[in-house]
Amino acid sequence: MAAPLEQPARAAAAAATGVSSAPGAADALADDRAVPWAALSSAPFSSASGGAWLTLLAQRIDNLRTAAIYRAGAPGQPALVAGWPQDAPVSDEMADSAFEGLARGVPLALSSIRGFHLVCPIAAGSGVVVVAEVPPLALPALEAALDELQWGAGWLEAALSHDASVGAMARVERLELAARLSEDIARATDALSAASILAAGIAAAFPADAVSVGLNRRGDLSIAARSSAPTPRPRTDDDLLDAMAAAINARQSQVLPAFTPLDTMESGADTGAVDIGTSASGADESDAESPDSAGLRPARAATPTSGITIPLLVLDLVAGAIVVESQGVAGFDPEVVAALETIALQAAPLIQAKPMSRPTPVTPGRRLFVALFGPVRLRLKLLMVALLAAALVLIGATGSYSVPASGIVEGAPYRVVTAPFGGPLAEVPVRRGDPVVRGQVLALLDDAELQAERRRLMAEREQLLAALKEAKNNRDTAPPEGLDVRLKDIDARRRTLEDRIGRARVVSPVEGVVVGGVALGAAGNSVPQGEALFEVAPVDSYRLVLWVDRREASQIREGQSGTLHMASGNQELGFTVRRLTAVTARVAGQARIRVEAQPQGFLGAAIEPGTEGSGSVDVGRRKLVWIWWRNAQREWGEL
Repeated sequence: MAAPLEQPARAAAAAATGVSSAPGAADALADDRAVPWAALSSAPFSSASGGAWLTLLAQRIDNLRTAAIYRAGAPGQPALVAGWPQDAPVSDEMADSAFEGLARGVPLALSSIRGFHLVCPIAAGSGVVVVAEVPPLALPALEAALDELQWGAGWLEAALSHDASVGAMARVERLELAARLSEDIARATDALSAASILAAGIAAAFPADAVSVGLNRRGDLSIAARSSAPTPRPRTDDDLLDAMAAAINARQSQVLPAFTPLDTMESGADTGAVDIGTSASGADESDAESPDSAGLRPARAATPTSGITIPLLVLDLVAGAIVVESQGVAGFDPEVVAALETIALQAAPLIQAKPMSRPTPVTPGRRLFVALFGPVRLRLKLLMVALLAAALVLIGATGSYSVPASGIVEGAPYRVVTAPFGGPLAEVPVRRGDPVVRGQVLALLDDAELQAERRRLMAEREQLLAALKEAKNNRDTAPPEGLDVRLKDIDARRRTLEDRIGRARVVSPVEGVVVGGVALGAAGNSVPQGEALFEVAPVDSYRLVLWVDRREASQIREGQSGTLHMASGNQELGFTVRRLTAVTARVAGQARIRVEAQPQGFLGAAIEPGTEGSGSVDVGRRKLVWIWWRNAQREWGEL
């Protein structure tokens, strides 16, 4: 590891405000540098905005290969928060650099296999650090990259601090609103008045077009108050009661799907609920003046309405539920949902303790409930229940269904890792029998000659560029002929060399175990291009080939599991279906289709490639009637 650069790091606060120690043009340059960071840091920080921050960092630092944000986790194991590029894997060397940056607490430039790691802690004691990997750079370019990383880190720290303060303020405001509503509800004399206060308070504090409060008394759930009566109403009373019952049964808040009322006629009949904002007689004054208030009236143009239902629970008791509806809103903000849940938690015991001021109206639904479940016509009801249960068993009941299958164990071929180009092996860090993961370095080819050739080309390119610049400055001297062609040739050769240098790291293509290869113990030896350096046995070195009836192929899906009873070793072998092929064959006189599966668990010593077995694939649950008919067809030989 290299020592930190001796460039003094600017303070994060100076970077965030654009203040520079140099007057005049330096201050203007600092302001320009701060503009993109300030624009990005205006949004709340999260894992997604962390990725956006890294994307901006890649635009600000030239030749950036990869970058990542880490947070302090287990000792020696920082946790990855976000990475750039998103699909590129983050190496263990990056995590090691992050751990060292957390330990030292100061900006660092550390050498790595591919170049340098620029490490910058966000703030002392925060446990957040940024690591950026750049290729080998000259000292001025390396100092400039580290300086830009410190600028961005200052804005990232400001965004984190802002998010923490905003979240704390939102929680305080939520508790204050719940406390004020609880005081008003506590002064109410009955449950209906308390429900009206609750509906009006929520409608005034949140962007809601309609707030409905339902009360539960003796198992009867009814709508007791509504903040407004929009025309047309987004949902009927039955829809609201169904939503309240679903949230109560789930004992948690539930989001209602977006709903658009049909452009039809709406009845102006009273629903039996108390509407907030009506006259003392209970009728809406605007409806009383309208000639169409008692009959049908055209529905106004409606927009999609979103809603959320919050249950009012007091330990094991159900006080009721709240439905909040808002037109033209795609969804509710999590902070709004948290505030509504806090209000419901404090209001539920107060409402449950208050009496109802009037009896629950007898509705047609209640009459039907009593007729079905009341103490009348018991023999007829028992007969109907028995018939209904039999119908459910025959029509709706389901059971597990399995497809018979036969199988054979096959071995997977080894993966061969070849030399990308000829040359001596500089290092072979693995041995025979070592477990490796995908992307792990198996060997390093000596690239000293390639690096020397690259430096020679770079020196020649600098000379050509200097000659071209001198010719342009001196108008009397014509530029040498073929100078542009020579520059293009040098650039093409340099790119080829850099590609070969990048492929000097021989990595494992799969997760498995090293079982052989000429490179084992051959560090320092020269190998030709295409030489088989290593043989890696994949972890899933065994697979199962299943054969199922072609007429049952429509029931097989990837990810289904099953069991085979192996003929050798008397062992039950579990498996998971991986792929359904189009290969068919005649097996035991039947047309069967080939299915590839992965064994689960340890294969005993008695099970080896070629071992056969028979069993079944669990395809899931099907209707019992369908299962009986399928089994009957198989017995009759029709399937």
